Amino acid sequence: MIKKGIILAGGKGTRMSPLTKAVNKQLLPIHDKPLIFYPLSILMLAGIKDILIIVNQGQLNQYKKIIPDGKNYGIKINYLEQKNPNGLPEAFILGEKFIKNQNVCLILGDNFFYGQNLSKILKDCTKLKNGAKIINDVSALDFDQKALEVVAKLKKPLILNHSQGTPDIMQNNPKYRNVLLDIYDYFENKIQKLKNKNYLIQNIIIDPGIGFGKNLDHNLNLISNIGLFHSLGCPIMLGPSRKSFIGKVMKNKDSKNRLGGTLSAIITGYNQGVQCFRVHDIKEVHEALKVQEALNSI
Repeated sequence: MIKKGIILAGGKGTRMSPLTKAVNKQLLPIHDKPLIFYPLSILMLAGIKDILIIVNQGQLNQYKKIIPDGKNYGIKINYLEQKNPNGLPEAFILGEKFIKNQNVCLILGDNFFYGQNLSKILKDCTKLKNGAKIINDVSALDFDQKALEVVAKLKKPLILNHSQGTPDIMQNNPKYRNVLLDIYDYFENKIQKLKNKNYLIQNIIIDPGIGFGKNLDHNLNLISNIGLFHSLGCPIMLGPSRKSFIGKVMKNKDSKNRLGGTLSAIITGYNQGVQCFRVHDIKEVHEALKVQEALNSI
């Protein structure tokens, strides 16, 4: 039974600049409350009441003014400061004393979910004795040397997300000999390592990592030719939603005004057989894909 949760609320929030120059992204209002309350409510729906929130260094007081200790919500809130955004695994390193020897659920501070029977699904997940339902690693198992062994042992479905470098430097002039072939070879090598550990290839989903260590040309090239990756034998995931490359094409820095570009990128991927998409605007994307499906059937 999972009784502890971690909310990773760090990061620079560059896609929401200049708003995030004054306040942390997770404290910006979404509808009638700060964004941080959405992942917090997800943990509460799952029955998790002992929660650690990891924030950027120097922003602790901002959070404590809004959520001092959680008593008024019937939960316990703990805080830790993170000096630099060094990826998801660091949340467990920083939270080692909080976690102790217990199972823990990690959720990002800018994620929120909804759906039918969500509370029941969440509570069922907390009953897992070990591991997770699915593993999503933005470093494709590169940030932690033990990750490959752990994944191979658990044999849970795995999303391999390509990134070049760590989050703090990945966008500093990323370079490839050929972005398509370099990432293809990267995935081919990673899949082979997993197969050598008797991991089932049908459990792997590959994500070329739009915006993770890629410039504008890299992102456009990957989306335009993403069908190449089908020959690896794994489902493909594409996550272009509201990414900065759309803002550069449209010369619009406001991430909220990137729906049109997002739909264009998703339909381009869909027409090449991409099976999974990471999106913000679920309703609009669903409608666009339904229309595209009808058009493709003619």
